[in-house]
Amino acid sequence: AAAAGAFVLVLAAVVPGILGNPQCARWANCDNLVGGDQDKPILAGLQRYAGPDGCCLYGHGGAERLCSPGMPCGETKMRCECVSEERATTNQHQSAIIRLICGSLLAVGGLFCLC
Repeated sequence: AAAAGAFVLVLAAVVPGILGNPQCARWANCDNLVGGDQDKPILAGLQRYAGPDGCCLYGHGGAERLCSPGMPCGETKMRCECVSEERATTNQHQSAIIRLICGSLLAVGGLFCLC
C-alpha cells in the first residue's frame, strides 16, 4: 500500500511536467484561422508549409509554442503556424514515446495496487 501511495505521488508530480503547461491542456484553437477548420486550417499570414489551397501540408502548431487560456474554460488560444515535415514527424515520435512511458507507468502502478 505504501508503494502504491508513493507511486501515485510520483505520478502526480511527473505527469504535469510531461504534458506541459496545465493552462495549455484541454483543447486548442488557432486565433488566426481564416478558413477551413481546426483539423485542416487555413491560417492568416504568410505560411511557409501551406499547399496551393492554403491548408497546412504537414500539420500545424502554436507559433513559438506559446499559448494562453481562452473562453470557455479549458479552451486554449494560440497563434498557429504550418509546421515543417521534420517538426511534424518529431512531434509524432515524442507523443508516442510519452504515451508509451505514461502507459507503462500506469500499468506498473496497477500491478502494485493488485498486490
